[in-house]
Amino acid sequence: MPRTATATRPVAAVVCVAAAVAALSAVSSSALAADAASHSGQLELQPSAAGLGGWTALVRRPHGRVRVVRTPSDGDVLRISDGGRPAGYVMMGVQFAPRTSVVGQAEVNLGRQVIATRRARPVIEVAGGGVSFEAGMVRTRAGALRWGAWFKDRDGSRRGLVVSPVRVKKREWTKVTLATRWNQANGRASLRVDGRVVLRTKAINLTGRTATRVHVGLGDPDGRREVGVLYVRRALAWGPGLPLTAATPTPDPAGSAPAAGGGTAPRTGSTPRTGTTPRTTTPRPAPAPAPPRTGPTPPPPPNGDIPGRLIHKVDFENGFAGTSSYQAVSRDRARTVTSPVAQGSYSGRFEVRQGDDPINSSGDRSEVSIDTNDTEGQERWYSWAVMFDGSFPNAGGGGWQVVTQFHSQRSGGQPPVAFYAENNVFRLQVWPKNSDGSSASGPRTIWSTPVQRNVWYRMQLHVKWSGRDDTGFVELFVNGQPAGSKTYIRTMYPGYRNYTKVGYYRSDNISQTGVVYIDDFRATQVSP
Repeated sequence: MPRTATATRPVAAVVCVAAAVAALSAVSSSALAADAASHSGQLELQPSAAGLGGWTALVRRPHGRVRVVRTPSDGDVLRISDGGRPAGYVMMGVQFAPRTSVVGQAEVNLGRQVIATRRARPVIEVAGGGVSFEAGMVRTRAGALRWGAWFKDRDGSRRGLVVSPVRVKKREWTKVTLATRWNQANGRASLRVDGRVVLRTKAINLTGRTATRVHVGLGDPDGRREVGVLYVRRALAWGPGLPLTAATPTPDPAGSAPAAGGGTAPRTGSTPRTGTTPRTTTPRPAPAPAPPRTGPTPPPPPNGDIPGRLIHKVDFENGFAGTSSYQAVSRDRARTVTSPVAQGSYSGRFEVRQGDDPINSSGDRSEVSIDTNDTEGQERWYSWAVMFDGSFPNAGGGGWQVVTQFHSQRSGGQPPVAFYAENNVFRLQVWPKNSDGSSASGPRTIWSTPVQRNVWYRMQLHVKWSGRDDTGFVELFVNGQPAGSKTYIRTMYPGYRNYTKVGYYRSDNISQTGVVYIDDFRATQVSP
């Protein structure tokens, strides 16, 4: 369903600023360092088998790849590539509540890059409200590859391209820092390369606009045949008050590093050859044998207790602690409240009004993500409480509404397992998909009931995650009672992991304001 970016237009002109180096003295490194030190929160991407810190893989084309590789000198790093054609973005991203001052930073190692003369490609971006500041590689008329920065508008066009005299170094680590200012008439960005200020973009009116995302990787190129390889050792997003609540994923038994969603799951390869640029190969795992089918599971207690080892908890007693990303246009749309609650003293309140589209997607939303990192062969339980406010729309006439979704990390497409509330019916839908996103069969409704407003539903979902119809299953209990039957069906896109989103996501043709309450989300693991 959601879209993550739009294609960019060709660069109209390349403005080299070698003559403007003296003007950069107005933007001193010490001033930028002091500014960075004043930022009170940060979200870190540190590639390892322990997780990616809430960062999400964003892959536009099926041939885009994000993988973890092991290097002899730097340990685990991300290898990001788009060797196929046509080219598209393949990046890691993290989201946060709107901010007026945000810095994105990454330690990158550039491998092979195919960029035509007078073309550009970003490697770091700070975005919000459909616009962004980007910095990356620019091929000048003389054929040199230099660092540049620009502003990208809602229609994908680039404005104010500034090219620095500093050349892009390939096959060695470079620290790139993009500091941005928003919600002011002279919003702008400053770019540092290895601690040295190399350029400052032209001022642009950003009154009323704020930053909500940082992306690192290979952004949309100017041309469709420009490809490349990029390694990322570490990335940071920081700004005043950014949350430090990204969930710590449970390591995958096979040793693969998890991704938070929306792309190819990073995988650990074999030990690379010695050298500056890491190399890797990724073995294909053998398909898991189908387990014997079992009968219905005894109903769990209606208070939300579920079998297994607790791996994730979001109870809203400490705000949004335990979530990995926040997607809402403002803090009043997704917040904690003291009434109504299903347990404890707080619950999560998610409100959506028409036009509430914080990530430029195919619908309006107020959601948080939980990095459950559901992997092939895992058997898990999920428990949470949901209430529809009295204002909740019926959403007839083709409007769709999702209140909990177990989404694939593959970019785009419908969630393989999700709870919908449409035409005044609350239902569990499973939609089996192939690895390329095509439908293996039509969507299947496992359970449904009329929507009751101002009433808590205690949901307890038992799932075997698998891309095979003879292995995966879903089993649902509502308020401690069986809801539908245990159904064997594929529960994930083959080759991709799932993550969880709770809140409220709906079609943008619904005009009525709606509110959903979520409380006491827990996930447990039974096996393996």
